[in-house]
Amino acid sequence: MSLLSRNTQIEAHESRHASTSTPRSRTGKQLLTIRVLRYFTNHVVAHIPSYTIRHAWYARILGIRMGQGAAVHPNCYVWFYGPGSIRRKGVHIGANSRINRGCTIDLRGGLTIGDNVSVSAEATILTSVGMANSQRAGEASAVVIEDNVWIGTRAIVMPGVTIGRGAVVGAGAVVMRDVQPLAIVFGSPARPVTSRSDQEAQCDRQPAATVRMTANGITAAPAEQIEATGAGEGRAGLALVFDASAAEGPQHAQPATAPSAEPAKGTTRVAKNLGALAGGQLVTWSMTLVWTLVVPRALGPAGLGIVVSAQSVAGVLGIVLGFGTRSYLVREIVIEPRESSKLVGTAVILRLTLAPVVALAAVLWAKIAHDGHDATIVLYLVTTMTILTLLAEPAQAAFQALERMKYLAYADVINKSCQSLIGIVLVILGFRAVAIAGNMAAVAGVVLLLNLIWIRRFVRIDVRTTLRRTGVMAKQSLAYWAFGLFGFFYLWIDTIMLSLMTDPTVVGWYGATTQIFQTLMFLPVLVSTAWLPRLVAAFTHGRDHVLKAARAPIDFILVISVPVAAGIAMIAPAAIHAVYGPKFGHAVPVMVVLAFCIPPIYLNIVLAQVLLAEKRQAVWTAVMAAAAVVNPLMNLFLIPLTQGRYHNGAIGAAISLVLTELLMDIAGLVIVGHHVLDRRAFRRCASAVVASAGMWGVFYAASPAGTAPSLVAGMTALIGLALALRIATEDEMALIRTGIARLRGRLVPRFQSS
Repeated sequence: MSLLSRNTQIEAHESRHASTSTPRSRTGKQLLTIRVLRYFTNHVVAHIPSYTIRHAWYARILGIRMGQGAAVHPNCYVWFYGPGSIRRKGVHIGANSRINRGCTIDLRGGLTIGDNVSVSAEATILTSVGMANSQRAGEASAVVIEDNVWIGTRAIVMPGVTIGRGAVVGAGAVVMRDVQPLAIVFGSPARPVTSRSDQEAQCDRQPAATVRMTANGITAAPAEQIEATGAGEGRAGLALVFDASAAEGPQHAQPATAPSAEPAKGTTRVAKNLGALAGGQLVTWSMTLVWTLVVPRALGPAGLGIVVSAQSVAGVLGIVLGFGTRSYLVREIVIEPRESSKLVGTAVILRLTLAPVVALAAVLWAKIAHDGHDATIVLYLVTTMTILTLLAEPAQAAFQALERMKYLAYADVINKSCQSLIGIVLVILGFRAVAIAGNMAAVAGVVLLLNLIWIRRFVRIDVRTTLRRTGVMAKQSLAYWAFGLFGFFYLWIDTIMLSLMTDPTVVGWYGATTQIFQTLMFLPVLVSTAWLPRLVAAFTHGRDHVLKAARAPIDFILVISVPVAAGIAMIAPAAIHAVYGPKFGHAVPVMVVLAFCIPPIYLNIVLAQVLLAEKRQAVWTAVMAAAAVVNPLMNLFLIPLTQGRYHNGAIGAAISLVLTELLMDIAGLVIVGHHVLDRRAFRRCASAVVASAGMWGVFYAASPAGTAPSLVAGMTALIGLALALRIATEDEMALIRTGIARLRGRLVPRFQSS
């Protein structure tokens, strides 16, 4: 029976029996007033999409006492005799309790709902019999629902029932007698089937459907703002892997100079670039970690899935707007710095022209997906953020080409810090998806404005472009655009397929792992960003010079990736539970599988930069196109398989990513040339595997002492084995010593002055 037809029958029943069921005789005008008030409450106020207006009506007009953070969602039907009757009977909804959409709440006999109670969608709570042709017609008996109770979807609670603290009423159950504390009841009539512990009752205060369960209880949120997540980056870090434009930090500006002309100076420049990028990354990483410890717990897997899905769609749409111009701009400004004003201005105009197309595509996707009102609003806001972010990219490309890396670091720090800190404040205040996505869009607007202000010091943006110039840029950018298109599609298709083939909770598990996983991508991104100018310069002297210059970053990144992968797989259970809480326990096997993806992804990032330096990005685009076909085919098989066998389709998506990355590694080495890896590289990788295995052994041997001591022991073993096996080269050790000395030189004077 639909909610509309049910409410129509309720109105008809009340009209027939109002005079006999009210506790006092009423005049015709009083009955008319009550009916008008009831009609306005249930057919107008209940559908207002404003939490503040609805709750002001319930509390101030009807007299319902509502605790802090209590929420009555839209489209609920309320039975009552009048505000005076409600106040006399006593109706109270406790702090942080939720009555979800479409519920029927009878206040005629009095109702007390404790703190942290969740009444799921379309449940019914009756306090008056009100049956036709019954001697008991008009009898009213109060219902009491104690703290931390969960009432399932379409359950019915009959008059006079008391549901004890921490109890769970299953979906569709009919509760006709009292329920003991901590009992779990199902059926019609409801019977106890088991019970839960007091700790579970304290932690699992809300169901994961409409209101978020958190380890610390429920966080109040306006009913119309369904939780979202993540302040976010989604998989921005992964996107950098295959889009050289997105990956680059500030880089190199000097046109083709001999790569070996000043080796010491070149090494210092690379170290300086890495230091600037790494410093900004440490700040943004810290901000992201703080956000991750707070926001996803309040949103839960389903809420996180909403925002991750929106970011995946907006990320794919953003490829259209980006049009590959960032990579094109970096290369052209390095070669012809005097044309930077016209190049940046033309890129801005091109993106402004394409922005309406992206916005229209988001609207069409929302119409096709039918994800619900709040999810649609989140998609629109995240798309707005994507448009604003991409409008700032031409300025960022100029910073990179002109070696003004600190401005890229500034922008990244401001962006992540504001998203994280403001997002945490919004969650604490009770806001969810719409507010957090709105914050993401607002911060992107601020960062765009700052980039435009900063770039004026170095480049005067000339927007007086011509159609011919715009067409030339679009044509020259097509190869980069196709590269980014297939790359983004490949990187986001697993999330999109998960959202279509599973539920938001599974998407949330996958999104939680990629939140951690993407932070690890900063290592290869920084290395490839710092080395790209030297690779471009080496290309002017021939391909052999490029391969010779590429050996150092490829060698280094492979050696680093092995212990990183081993460490992530090693601490996956502790990391997931510490960061997201026990509700994300199903994300642990996903994290372990993705750990095996780290070495091949790291290698692919650097290989892509080598081909970009050689102006062979079209070849890597073909590899990405093949991956964009192979990966969905694997997902079509593996997601349903793991969803059916393990009830976790995210495992299948992770396995598909690992297999696809390995295939891309093989293709990349064939294209670049397998001799880019020499014997020394294989020896160092083998030594890294040995050292990582030793770390694993020590970690698990010390695990009875706890996670922290065993982690310290494992890291100590890794460092000791790395030194004993001489994994680091002399140049790498020199860079490490230089970095430590520079850091000491900055910190010691500050401590002495303080």
